Amino acid sequence: MNKRRRELLARTIAHIENAKSILEDAKSDIDDIKDDEECAKDGLEEHFSETDRYYTMDNNVSELEDASYSMDDVITSLDEALSNIYDVQNSLDHVE
Repeated sequence: MNKRRRELLARTIAHIENAKSILEDAKSDIDDIKDDEECAKDGLEEHFSETDRYYTMDNNVSELEDASYSMDDVITSLDEALSNIYDVQNSLDHVE
């Protein structure tokens, strides 16, 4: 692999690692929002338990859980992509 492709490979790794970090922060925010919404829902007085407000909050918690799981999947996929790219990078170290 020539110098230009090696540099591009290193830049690609940096981009993916940066994206992963940003997505991990976003997932953490989603989890915090979900936890806050769940606490607010659980803190509603009993006479609110069958209201539209309660059901909306319950749905919000469910949607945020789904979003968090989806973020986990994306982060796992980035880890797999990085692993593959690191394998290429490591193979270059053994060729020289």
